Amino acid sequence: MRIASKTVYEKIVSNLNTSYSDMSKAQEVVSTTKRINKLSDDPVGLVTVLDLKSSLSNIDQLSRNVTMGKSWLTSSESSLTQVNNILTDIKALTVQMSSSTVGSAQRANAAGVIDGDLKQILSLANSQIDGPWPTPRLMGDPCLPVQIPTRPLSP
Repeated sequence: MRIASKTVYEKIVSNLNTSYSDMSKAQEVVSTTKRINKLSDDPVGLVTVLDLKSSLSNIDQLSRNVTMGKSWLTSSESSLTQVNNILTDIKALTVQMSSSTVGSAQRANAAGVIDGDLKQILSLANSQIDGPWPTPRLMGDPCLPVQIPTRPLSP
């Protein structure tokens, strides 16, 4: 069987073009340090890469959520400790004021102290960290801050 010279030359040129194309792709991979540079390079690999990027993004968000949750818990614990101390002081003051030997002026002063303590408790209850607290919503209504009572405490 005889092979024409033209066929041999065409086959050599085709093989050279294929080799050149493969070398060009390899050079692109080496220069960019990425195996997938175009969608057509590896569609299945691209899906895997996108899934991994999504997973990394989710992990980063979870890490930020944990950090924020820890700061909220730390702040809440501090506020609750302060409220507990204030309530202990109020309890001691009310027990002291329950004696029949205490005059009305002392009771009025104690009522003023207790009123200030209650305002401090309300301030602690409305404190925020990096913006508003994550408020639960019921029927689309936001939680409102704790309000100071409108009527003063009577002695």
